Amino acid sequence: MRTHSKLSHSVASGCLALVLSSVSLVAQKPEPLRSDHDVTALAAKLETFIPSLMEQGHVPGMSVAIIRGGRVVWDGAFGVKNVETREPVTRETRFEAASLTKPLFAYAMLRLVEEGTLDLDTPLVDYLPPDRVERFIRHPLDREGFRRDWLERVTARHVLSHSSGMPHGERPDPHYPLFFEPGTRFKYSAAGYYLLQLVAEHRTGDSLQVIAQTQVFTPLGMKNSSMVWHDELEHSSAQGHGLLGNTEEFRKYRRAHAAASMYTTAG
Repeated sequence: MRTHSKLSHSVASGCLALVLSSVSLVAQKPEPLRSDHDVTALAAKLETFIPSLMEQGHVPGMSVAIIRGGRVVWDGAFGVKNVETREPVTRETRFEAASLTKPLFAYAMLRLVEEGTLDLDTPLVDYLPPDRVERFIRHPLDREGFRRDWLERVTARHVLSHSSGMPHGERPDPHYPLFFEPGTRFKYSAAGYYLLQLVAEHRTGDSLQVIAQTQVFTPLGMKNSSMVWHDELEHSSAQGHGLLGNTEEFRKYRRAHAAASMYTTAG
């Protein structure tokens, strides 16, 4: 989530506000919502509290959902999609999910594991043709800072738990300069997710957009979600806004990216 440059481009912003408001309203460990009355009462508090929080944080628009017992029990929309047009955010307004793409991708990968398409502990380079692996490994073993033997041990389990040692960034470095031996430490890495995306696409023969649609969006009824930009999103999405409140251009992912490209609603 790039909060330094965009304040309303991401569902993550809305989720952050929900976490903060929950702590303030219902103590540090919220009680379970046992009835429709409980949900209604909490929603009423949020509808009062969230606009004031948005005003303090200069957030133009927000989408919020409450999940209890594995289901969405309430979702709400606040503010505007664009400070210039003043068009209101609705429950169907899409936001850039940014790094909340990662848990959805992880779920899709675990579905592929269940099907036998992937194994959590098989080195990822074993799934790719040798010539494709060599495109990423362009330096000899004795190059300072590069351990080919470490890279050849990276698995889906390492990637999904951010223990691969790979660098962070939306595109992996050509020779993957791992920071540590896989499985020994934690380091947040988008590059690892991208490598696993390449493996999943190679194994299935499908793009990540198709994988997400087949494994997640369709089975879960997520009709307002996409891993790639399409023209309809121009009218149904919240605009990004900079620190000074000015609108910014949409980031239009034409190719799905496992770490960041999902457009969706909070609900």
